[in-house]
Amino acid sequence: LRANSARSLYRWLFTILRLSPTAPTFHHTRAHTHDTTPHSSINAQADLLATSSQNMLIPPPPVPVPSFCMDAFTFHHSAYGFIESKIANFISHQIALNVVNDPHFHPSQTLPRALYDSHSPPEYSYVHAKSAYSVVVQLYARSSQLDASATCYKRLGDTAYCCQHCRHRAESSHHIFAHCPSFAMIRGHPSERLVCDTGRTLSNEPSHIRDVFCDAASRLFQDDLTLWPQ
Repeated sequence: LRANSARSLYRWLFTILRLSPTAPTFHHTRAHTHDTTPHSSINAQADLLATSSQNMLIPPPPVPVPSFCMDAFTFHHSAYGFIESKIANFISHQIALNVVNDPHFHPSQTLPRALYDSHSPPEYSYVHAKSAYSVVVQLYARSSQLDASATCYKRLGDTAYCCQHCRHRAESSHHIFAHCPSFAMIRGHPSERLVCDTGRTLSNEPSHIRDVFCDAASRLFQDDLTLWPQ
């Protein structure tokens, strides 16, 4: 009973039954049947009222609040009254409503914190292989979770929009990885190394075949807006 959402109503009912001068008798009535007995008819009418009360033009009278049967300390909200449900679920619901009702909330750019996994992520999930680190970066880039200035500016508006490295364009993930001159050497090194490794691997092949593969290797690191996450 202590975990029941309507425990004050049950306590009130138990109090009435306990103080009743004549002990009431209970009869089991099967629900969702087509019987025409008085008990089944009353039970069907109660089910109908319970399922259709929110759609009625004239709502049924509210049940009085049995505050005298509540816990010694019960939470209260100005809009909802006394809260007898689990307070953790109520707070989570209110936090989600506050995020959704925030005028700065953009569902296409960010997610409310209530939808995130509350468990702490594992530390350094990419230490076992470079490919794992690459996967992590791609995941964060495609989900718009990289902490770039342009992303922070769109969501929070409390930071500069331009790139903090070159000061020429907006600091988006695409700009950092594809255009920022501050990282031109870092971008060019893998391409040059791949072309050299391809030429060395195909050193025994005819020159026209080797040139085709080296040209294809050199274009693997070129900027392509159809492939880069936007």
